[in-house]
Amino acid sequence: MRNISKFLFAFTLFVAVACNAGELPDPSKYQADQASVTVLAKPIIKSKLARTFRTRITEGAKSGPNFAGHYTVVRWGCGAGAFMFVVVDSITGKIYEPPESCIALAGDERDAFLGSDNYNPSFSLNSKLLLTVGVVDGPKDDPYGRAKTVYLFDKGTFKKIFKAHAERE
Repeated sequence: MRNISKFLFAFTLFVAVACNAGELPDPSKYQADQASVTVLAKPIIKSKLARTFRTRITEGAKSGPNFAGHYTVVRWGCGAGAFMFVVVDSITGKIYEPPESCIALAGDERDAFLGSDNYNPSFSLNSKLLLTVGVVDGPKDDPYGRAKTVYLFDKGTFKKIFKAHAERE
């Protein structure tokens, strides 16, 4: 009898999760700690990607925090309808690179978190969530695999917490 109860509980939980699979996570449930940044740190250029795009990263970081409390998302194009980005810590200058370097078939303004003025990636100063829409652009990637992907940015790491197919407009 216990095994049946455990199975029913697990099945109910699975169905509940599956039914909500198409809904983006709510950014307000992933609040970021706010930090007062009086002097912006200069980005620390170490990686190959950062060296290649040092001017774009350095100039973009000057805009100040716009993500997860004290970070700055710096975005630039990498082809027609494609973009790249990094996250710069406005306090330490450390640069964090996302798991995917270039996102193609990017999307439009409707692919954003509610309340966010930013789209693709979509993010806000008050939340640790970051949304991308598109196809990872690389030689082994599926050009038809356009997806909405949400990452939780916490303690300098990007953790994928949501991914769903996204139709091409």
